[in-house]
Amino acid sequence: MNKSRDKSKSKRELSNILKEGFGTWSKNLNIAVPFILSSVLTAIMIVIVVGAGILVTGGPSLIYLYHFGEEVPAELIPQLKSQFMHSLHVIITLLGIIIALGLLINAYFTAGAIGMVKEATKRGRTSISDMLRYGSRNFIQLLFAEIIVALIATLAFGIAFLIPVPEMSSRVALLLMLIALSYIMIVSIIFALVPYAVVIGGRNAIAGVGESLKLFKAHKLDVFLLWLIVIGIGAFTGFLLGFMPHIIGQVISIILSVVIIQPLAVTWWSKLYMQYAGDGVVAMAL
Repeated sequence: MNKSRDKSKSKRELSNILKEGFGTWSKNLNIAVPFILSSVLTAIMIVIVVGAGILVTGGPSLIYLYHFGEEVPAELIPQLKSQFMHSLHVIITLLGIIIALGLLINAYFTAGAIGMVKEATKRGRTSISDMLRYGSRNFIQLLFAEIIVALIATLAFGIAFLIPVPEMSSRVALLLMLIALSYIMIVSIIFALVPYAVVIGGRNAIAGVGESLKLFKAHKLDVFLLWLIVIGIGAFTGFLLGFMPHIIGQVISIILSVVIIQPLAVTWWSKLYMQYAGDGVVAMAL
């Protein structure tokens, strides 16, 4: 009986979070600005780094061959392989730069977006200055927190491939991969509130991870349902756009994700965190 009451209460609270979150987002559409800037800057950074890599590794000749030649002559294949292996350290370095800068850009603008939601909840409105303030103040701790969660998630692959299997059949490999992916999914749900603990709660990276775990234990159903709703919206949108021409569908999908889905999702998660993180945070946000 008590469990039934708790579930009913949880559904009502989540329903209110979704309703209030939608209202906050619809009155503050500029919450999409951090995601737009993040996408644009990430794209520019990738173009610059890849362009530099092409120039350093002699990529123009490869591009010429693949674009203008119908087929790469067999006698050139060993030469191209040798060139690739010789430039492997450069490629790995550039890949590391892309990942590092991408994580920094994402952390800064994610922190900024969450801060904008917090201010929109407190004052009813938010501005770009809020994004800059919260992004500058929290992006380092948020980056560290995301690295901690990523390390926890990647343990799955290490454990899966350390399991001694005499003969690794395709079925066993698939099973291990499914187990690893399931583990990563569980980790993403358990630690979904980490960014909000860091930015809204003012926690450091380790404390933010710990608080996310604590809140998940106390409100498993709400966290799981909101995660399911956000994933479901993205999947449903992708399914509908799948009926459109490939390039057009991809472009529209990116625009919808950056302008609507991500800002709305961050608003909902922020509301959920402020609802359950404690009286201090809730009072501060009202």
